[in-house]
Amino acid sequence: MTQIREADPTDLDIVVALGLRFASESVYANRLSVSPEAVKTVAEWLLGGAGAIFLAERDGIAVAMIGLAVYPHFLSGQRYGSEVFWWCNPESRGLGLRLLREGEAWVREHGGTFMQLTAPSEDIETLYVKLGYSRIEAVYSKEFPPC
Repeated sequence: MTQIREADPTDLDIVVALGLRFASESVYANRLSVSPEAVKTVAEWLLGGAGAIFLAERDGIAVAMIGLAVYPHFLSGQRYGSEVFWWCNPESRGLGLRLLREGEAWVREHGGTFMQLTAPSEDIETLYVKLGYSRIEAVYSKEFPPC
């Protein structure tokens, strides 16, 4: 049985474990130096009221998550939802759309008039377009050598 539920502070270890798996298996694995403390800090921030985290559970085990926050947009002042992270364990793909829909509903309930997502790959960008999202900009990253 699969269920989607909003995480609470008692789920911190679960969220961190999913986040670390995301870091090791996603496109970020070879691009970022991962800090378990940073993953924990962001999870605590969202669980502490700055946003929300939703978990997808299969037979009582968390297999996917989405973290969101709502902010005023710096150009328009409109409140919008921002995906902080979104991850489904590869063997549980298919639950992600249910999580996204839950996240979109949460953003609307918290005054968001639109939502922005990050597409770490072309296949994800294609999915977003199919779901009605429009490309606004692309994100690029450059690592600096130590000083």
